[in-house]
Amino acid sequence: MQPPDTFPEAKLWAAAIGAVGAAFSMAFIKDLTPWQKAVMVLVGAVIAALFTQPIIELIGMPPGWRDGAAFLVGMFGWAIAGSILTMIRKADWWELAKEVIRSWLVRKGG
Repeated sequence: MQPPDTFPEAKLWAAAIGAVGAAFSMAFIKDLTPWQKAVMVLVGAVIAALFTQPIIELIGMPPGWRDGAAFLVGMFGWAIAGSILTMIRKADWWELAKEVIRSWLVRKGG
């Protein structure tokens, strides 16, 4: 099967391959509920659709490797998204806001 060349079709193709990558990664994670599995596949597909092309351009990967990149982005993307969400939940937002304001005042001479 020939990968698509138009932009919208390439995004759908990356999403489909990313979903397969996310589904593949479930073999290494135990005790997931069916709901968690569905969300994991969906998140892998969305992340692959959104980030495969930017990652390819960022690291200078040959365009022919797009499908492999989409698979890997889908496979690992949900883990990165989960880590970011955990970090956001654990962040001390009040302390961060105070630090930002303090650094802004120091730069402004206040």
